[in-house]
Amino acid sequence: MLRIGVKLPPRITQLGEFVADVTALEAAGADSIWLEADAHPPVEWFIEVGALIAVTHRVGLGLIASAPASEDLIAALTAIHSLSGGRGLAAHRSGAILHVAAGRWAGDEAEPWAEAEAGKDRAAWREVLDGHAGSGRAGLVVAWDPRIVDLLRNSDAEDDRSDLLISTG
Repeated sequence: MLRIGVKLPPRITQLGEFVADVTALEAAGADSIWLEADAHPPVEWFIEVGALIAVTHRVGLGLIASAPASEDLIAALTAIHSLSGGRGLAAHRSGAILHVAAGRWAGDEAEPWAEAEAGKDRAAWREVLDGHAGSGRAGLVVAWDPRIVDLLRNSDAEDDRSDLLISTG
């Protein structure tokens, strides 16, 4: 079964909203939550990582790097993996593939994952999932979208708006 991860926006402006989004993603069934990782992240980034660790209990906590991991990122991943009870994940990009490993920066032998957009509605979301289901990828990381919590919770539900018909007669 395809695991679903959600990549959060690169910069968080409101920590309270960030925490609410993260806890909603975990409750909705996301398998992992990802942050893009700069080679030398700013101090605020470490605060975001600490908040992720503090408010989650089940989801994998991942870092995505486009370049080889710096000493700062290796130390950050080690801390995340240790403080979260072994939930730290790391991924590096190689073309269109994310190579994902638990607790370490992985080489090309790690699990292959893909990145995608959620789509404009449930039908598009199901197409995204179906399109990647037989691809041989272990997981899919989708970019943050305000609709993603609903899509994760109700991915099989139809877009039924009979409530609108009732309210308008």
